[in-house]
Amino acid sequence: MKTRGSPLTGCTILVIDDDADARELLAEALRHAGCTVLGAANGLEALAQLEQGAKPAAMLVDLDMPLMDGRVFCEYCDAVPALAAIPRVLLTGNPHAAFFLSRARRVLSKPADTDLVLETLCLVCQPVALAA
Repeated sequence: MKTRGSPLTGCTILVIDDDADARELLAEALRHAGCTVLGAANGLEALAQLEQGAKPAAMLVDLDMPLMDGRVFCEYCDAVPALAAIPRVLLTGNPHAAFFLSRARRVLSKPADTDLVLETLCLVCQPVALAA
C-alpha cells in the first residue's frame, strides 16, 4: 500500500458501495494513501453529495446496490457533463461485467484488492481533478 508521497495524496475519492464493511475497507486504504474519502451506500446518496458540491477526483462505484445501482448511477452521470468528466472505477462480483467498461475507466472484481484499487486510481485520476 502506498503511504508517504503517494500520487493520490490530497485527492478526494467518492466510494459508493452498499456493503458498509467493503466501503470502510476501501476508505481506510484510501485514507492511508493520503486521500479524503466520501462514502455513499447507493447512487442516490452519491448524487446528493455531488449536487451539494462534492468534487471527487474519482469515484469507486459498486454495480449491485439498492435504490440506485451502479449502472443507473453511471447512466445519470454520463448525461451530466460535469459528472461525466469524473473518472469512475466500477467494482463488481460479476465476472461478465466487462461490458460496463464503456461507463467507466476500469472495471475491477470484488472483493477489491486494495493495492490494485490504489494503482488504478493513480492511473485514472486526472490532473485537473486533483487540483479541484
